[in-house]
Amino acid sequence: MLLALDAELLLQRGTDLRTIPLREFFLAYRKTALAPSEFIREILIPREALPDNFRAWKVSKRADDDISIVFGAFSLHIEQGSIVQARVAFGGMDAIPRRAERCERALLHQPWNRETVMAASQVLVQDFTPLSDARASADYRMQLARNLLLRYFFCIQGEDVAMHTMSHDNVSHNPSSPAPTQTALQAQFSQPLPGGVWHSHIHESATLHVSGEARYIDDRPEPEGLLHLCPRLSDHAHARILKIDVEPCYRIPGVVAVLTRQHIPGNPDIGVLAPGDLLLADSEVNYAGQMVLVVAAESREAARVGVDADQIRYLFHFDLSQSGGCLAVGVYRWQRAA
Repeated sequence: MLLALDAELLLQRGTDLRTIPLREFFLAYRKTALAPSEFIREILIPREALPDNFRAWKVSKRADDDISIVFGAFSLHIEQGSIVQARVAFGGMDAIPRRAERCERALLHQPWNRETVMAASQVLVQDFTPLSDARASADYRMQLARNLLLRYFFCIQGEDVAMHTMSHDNVSHNPSSPAPTQTALQAQFSQPLPGGVWHSHIHESATLHVSGEARYIDDRPEPEGLLHLCPRLSDHAHARILKIDVEPCYRIPGVVAVLTRQHIPGNPDIGVLAPGDLLLADSEVNYAGQMVLVVAAESREAARVGVDADQIRYLFHFDLSQSGGCLAVGVYRWQRAA
């Protein structure tokens, strides 16, 4: 975003100051123009770099708290129907965020219409060679970058782009052709999908993921009166539970309740494929990390402190029938090899 705003960085080392354009700051993956002991003191954005038609979009599977698949920022200055200044920048398309210089040149001094934008979007392949990773393929990233540039055109033109299908296969290259209406697109995507093998099925959350509008639990504001839960996990692989004393938990300010097996009505077995997985341990623990109890508190910190205040007494026992009657007892010391 700052690249499209033509930002500069004020760098400082000791009492020495210097200013460099942001586009010269990123040199390679995890490598910047910072000298040893130098740090960023200020980010400088020219006032004239904030036009009304500046736009930036992040595309990711989550609306917040997620790394971008592609981030696009655009700032074009248009006079009398002609593009007199163009700044186009992308993140996620290369090892570093960069300006799309060839795309900018393709836009400069050209008429502001869809044909110009479509032609400039094809030049992006000369600016970037995106990588494929767990988030997206290289082809998908390139298509996203082109679509974001086209979305910028729709947005500046004042068109509703919320439901636009911006694939180059679905958008006409004819500048005079009207954009698809929201009603038409909704009708298109409401058609039933064919079933069976070799058919592509759209996941119910796919549209939200690719548009960055998917809302996860961490993206939602905490409602008033929310309680935070923290589990107490077993430190032992196999032991009998002799006593659970939860009274110390209630002495922690903010702790509201402590839940054990006795608070679960009905069958506590939550095994999906086979029985034997208890939500909370009953009379014994069968593996390290098994939940023994849960503390509910008014804050995360209170729940964490409260769960450490309980007192659980265990009796360790071994099934000698499973070891052939042999039980090795001793102290084992591990030493790092030289």
